[in-house]
Amino acid sequence: MLRIDNIKKYITAKESTLKEVVKVIDSNREGIAFVVEKNNKLIGTITDGDVRRFILKNGDINTRCNVVMNRRYLYIRKDSPEEALRLIQTNRIRHIPLVGNGRKLQKIFVSDTLYDQHNKVIAVIMAGGEGKRLRKVSRHTPKPLVKIEEKPILEDVITGLRKHNIKDIYLAIRYKANTIKSHFKKNSNLGVNIKYLEEKKKLGTAGALSLLPKDEIPDTIVVVNADVLTSTNYTSLIDFYRNHHLLLCAASKEYVFDIPYGVFDVCNGYLTGITEKPSRRFLCNAGIYVLNKEVLKLIPKHKHFNMTDLIKAATHRSLPVGVFPLYEYWIDIGNAADLYRAKSEYNVIFKRKEYE
Repeated sequence: MLRIDNIKKYITAKESTLKEVVKVIDSNREGIAFVVEKNNKLIGTITDGDVRRFILKNGDINTRCNVVMNRRYLYIRKDSPEEALRLIQTNRIRHIPLVGNGRKLQKIFVSDTLYDQHNKVIAVIMAGGEGKRLRKVSRHTPKPLVKIEEKPILEDVITGLRKHNIKDIYLAIRYKANTIKSHFKKNSNLGVNIKYLEEKKKLGTAGALSLLPKDEIPDTIVVVNADVLTSTNYTSLIDFYRNHHLLLCAASKEYVFDIPYGVFDVCNGYLTGITEKPSRRFLCNAGIYVLNKEVLKLIPKHKHFNMTDLIKAATHRSLPVGVFPLYEYWIDIGNAADLYRAKSEYNVIFKRKEYE
């Protein structure tokens, strides 16, 4: 299906920072922004993947967008939906701009066809943990059902997946499994199909994947920890995974550690330099993954096996494993302080009209 979109929600000025571009991309939910000069003269494009690849190279999200934008892009000059669709299908893209004299941006043709492939994605939410660090809260309520703004964390995870058209969801459960099943029996109006993977014993954050019924597994599987509150763009995550021809992709969140002292550079006992109060940047495991069903063969049946074990097994075999940097909101609700922070930030980050 081909449609014509309003250009206002796609354009960004060449003076914009990548942080501002991300807001445009998040707003249009199409994974792309068109960079314009005065009078809407089109000078480049920036995709969600472009921004994340720049971040992976230690790029600063406050960088001007003209540093990252693609100056070579496809466009049409004739207002022809047939030609637009031909270019979209030939080049496997979603958008094609129509430009007039002086490359003035006039329309954007958008194809929804490629989104159909996301219907072939299932999600598995790891909800079997005991939540020992939140024992005061989770003694009677399983951690995934702990509420933030009158809504369980697990429902927010499901809402985030449904927003990106991932509606076939498995819940891996063990601790207070019946409580979780009972909750979703009473609250079945979430617009998704929920099934269960019941662990007889602790199987870890990857072991439960061995319980998936073989005849129901598509090529692409999204795996999410049930205690992660995030506004992650799962469409962009899946696109990144597919466009880079990966078999496993792990989402990451940047953690910056500021050293409050001057740090010596030393070589063979001699001082070669000093760096004042440097920062160290780390990409940390965000507990969100995409994987190909072939990777499931690396998971031993009925044994404790974590996603970190699966990543090690895949890299040991030189399989293509990628990292998807998150710039969206993300918090791992591991303890009472995290829960308090999530509650205080929830209404700012998850505006109901935009998120649901």
